[in-house]
Amino acid sequence: MESTYLKYQILKTISEGKEPHWLDLDLSKDEFGILIERLNEAAFLENATVTRGGQGYKVQFIHLKHSKVTNSGYKFIESYDK
Repeated sequence: MESTYLKYQILKTISEGKEPHWLDLDLSKDEFGILIERLNEAAFLENATVTRGGQGYKVQFIHLKHSKVTNSGYKFIESYDK
């Protein structure tokens, strides 16, 4: 699946008050964690945490319970919906 579409799906789900899960998007935990990190870096998402550790510095935990879509994230959603 295209990365832009996946980012849209994640932001849209969070904007609806739901918590997205990597299995629902047919992704591995690491792939999902990378997308969450990119959304944080792009300032589309806030209060999302990706914890890495262990051999290979793999994603151990993704915490989205209190995450929120930012104004920039909503603009991204709107531009994708057009």
